[in-house]
This record gives sequence, C-alpha cells and structure tokens, in this order.
Amino acid sequence: MRIVWGFYAIYLVLSLLIAEWGSLSLGLKGIASMVVLLNFLLDVLNLFWFTKMIKIAKKMAAGSGASKKGDKVAARKEIGEEEEVTEDLKKDI
Repeated sequence: MRIVWGFYAIYLVLSLLIAEWGSLSLGLKGIASMVVLLNFLLDVLNLFWFTKMIKIAKKMAAGSGASKKGDKVAARKEIGEEEEVTEDLKKDI
C-alpha cells in the first residue's frame, strides 16, 4: 500500500506543480523539478526492492529442501572453512 501511496503522492505533487508552473521563478522550477524527479526515482527503487523481497519470500515459502545445518555446511565449504564446520555442528547439537 505504501508503494501505491508513493506513486499517488508524486502524481498529486506533479499535478499541482504543472498547474502553478507559470507563476514559479526559475530557481523554484529547478528545485521543484528535482524534488519530483528524486521522489519518483525513490518510488521506483522501493518497487524494485519490494519485488526482490516477494521473490525471496516465495522461494522461502516453497522451501529449498535443505536444512539449516546443511546450508551452514555448504556455505562454510564454499569459503574454505571445512575444519570449523564439524566444530560448529557439534556446538549446535
């Protein structure tokens, strides 16, 4: 809902800005344009990260089939800490 509100808010600001564009000085036009542009870019960034979070949530809900201990072992092996893996697993047990 927040993402929708962000795009709606920028629409409202932009419509007010267009209505008053002729009465603004050059400096205010520049500042207002930057505010609108930056707000829009941040809304797009929010949408991008939200879609990433949804993909991760779907992946986690579907389950990858590996246990947390198995994931820990695989991650440690990738970075070359194979000796510490058994020590950590003993601590977990």
